[in-house]
Amino acid sequence: MKILLLTAVFWNILDDKKLSINNGFLELLKKSGYKCKKRSKKLIKDSNDFELIYYVVQKDNKPSIIIIPDTVSRHRPYPIYVYIFAIAIYALNPGMSMREAAKITGSRFKITNFSASTLCRVIKRLEPKICDMAAVFSSIADGQLNSVDDVSIETALSMLNALDDENPTEVKTNDGQEEKTQAEQTVPARLRLRGLFDTAFFNEIIEKIKNNKLTQSNKTRFMEYIRRFWRKYFLLYKKILV
Repeated sequence: MKILLLTAVFWNILDDKKLSINNGFLELLKKSGYKCKKRSKKLIKDSNDFELIYYVVQKDNKPSIIIIPDTVSRHRPYPIYVYIFAIAIYALNPGMSMREAAKITGSRFKITNFSASTLCRVIKRLEPKICDMAAVFSSIADGQLNSVDDVSIETALSMLNALDDENPTEVKTNDGQEEKTQAEQTVPARLRLRGLFDTAFFNEIIEKIKNNKLTQSNKTRFMEYIRRFWRKYFLLYKKILV
């Protein structure tokens, strides 16, 4: 099954706390011959529980394609930037426990149930992918995040058609199945994660969020940075990060 990530312009918040795909795009899909099956999942954001309504589409008996927002994971209840913040604050503060990192994360992003066990599971999931993540982070320039790469519904349809015609390719990633390098065998995951997040951008933003001194502008900048990272990682490696 393939996945198409679409930016926020394609998703509407309804009065009953449902987040649903843009009706105009959905109608265009149907007119273009796609069968659209509705699916839903729970999404927790800013102390609110949303029902994320997304679609699995298929055309001419080709493999199905899942259409989801590019700020979430189909398998996780919180926006992707919440998980990245939790990992970064834990990695950049050597004396901080997972419990404390989870507590700060939950407080700053208004998520009451974000726990140390959640953080632990996500770190284990990401550990084999640190090198891949570093390659993506290094390709994104800090501070150059003012423009949002939204596209028209016609362009999105073209992206979907291209994905529909694409033959599956095997992209090599360090997904934990290969033999670990010497560094992976000897350097603890926390130290390797610290190396990943120890940049001017992350140190500045994480410290401000940690001390509850983050402006809305910088919070938006952080969320946009992670959105682009998440999107680029998926486009490069053809795999969901968490």
